Amino acid sequence: MRERRFSRWWTAAAIALAAPLLLLWAVPWLVDVASVRAALERKLSAAAHGEIAWETLRVSMLPHPQAVARGIHGRFATAAVAAEQAQVSLRLWPLVLGRVEIQSMVLTRPTVSLRIAAASPGAQGPPRNAIEVYRFALAPLVRALDDMAAEGELQVEEGHVELIFANGARLEMPNVSVHARLSAQALVVQASARSSWWTNLELQANLKRNDLAAYAQLVLDDFNLPQWDGPRGWSVAVQGARVSATFATDGHSSIKATGEVNIGLLRATRAERTLALHDIDTAGTVELDALQTRGEASRLRVGTWLQQASTTLTLSADWQRPHFAFSAQLIDVPGMREVLSPAFEPGSTLTTTGAQST
Repeated sequence: MRERRFSRWWTAAAIALAAPLLLLWAVPWLVDVASVRAALERKLSAAAHGEIAWETLRVSMLPHPQAVARGIHGRFATAAVAAEQAQVSLRLWPLVLGRVEIQSMVLTRPTVSLRIAAASPGAQGPPRNAIEVYRFALAPLVRALDDMAAEGELQVEEGHVELIFANGARLEMPNVSVHARLSAQALVVQASARSSWWTNLELQANLKRNDLAAYAQLVLDDFNLPQWDGPRGWSVAVQGARVSATFATDGHSSIKATGEVNIGLLRATRAERTLALHDIDTAGTVELDALQTRGEASRLRVGTWLQQASTTLTLSADWQRPHFAFSAQLIDVPGMREVLSPAFEPGSTLTTTGAQST
């Protein structure tokens, strides 16, 4: 009797071990590779809301289901996308049942060129305040994730991103790396990038899929903006800036940013008028909701002429009706006049070296 039970136990164990191996062996005959290829193309194109194609796409079932696409390219209304290779791991059981579900994806040397258009004067866009802008921007991302996979991972290696702004300025990020983990509840992202404007950018973010609540940390080192042509003839340049900030939102009522900003030089120019501020050190918060935007600098220092200052600025949701408050314990008035006068006197020159605080 004992020998019979022992034999049954070994038989059950052998079947349990052999079943997965038999399934893997049978997968190539159970799955129509051509249909998997077509379904994968439809899924990726639908998730990107555009047309994505590739030069070659190889689907293999062993040792595990995966697809390797080479020469990927896609074109959209304001962007062009390409990648050297995408390696996509597929879930086994859904394939057997006739569905394609992505488990993970690794993009090698992707390039993205994105044009950012200026808002048309008088155009009425869908978002009306900061919260609606936030939800309007992120909702397509969440929909794309829902279309592509319920859970999974995305890894980007040696990415190249180019942003082309309406004023002609270009921002190139030649070495972008991203690791994103998607679960049923949230998207967790770690990213880093170098660019022509900064030495290093580090981002960590956590986004809830159901309500778009989010938390993020950002560090930006050695930010240098040669010239940015803004509205009404103003141009702005920044040298030697560092930003460390955290962002938090519940996804439906408010957004709050807290951080520190240090700027070596901030220069604003219009016609022959120039305002140059050296050695800016500030820390504070910015809060946005459906009714107003409120910024508070609890610490503000500029050069040697402005020390131990604080300021608040409140704007309505349409960025009208500003309310401004400023206080400082120490201002060097001659030094302040030397800095501010070039902004009001055409042709003036500026040097703040040697300004003395009093």
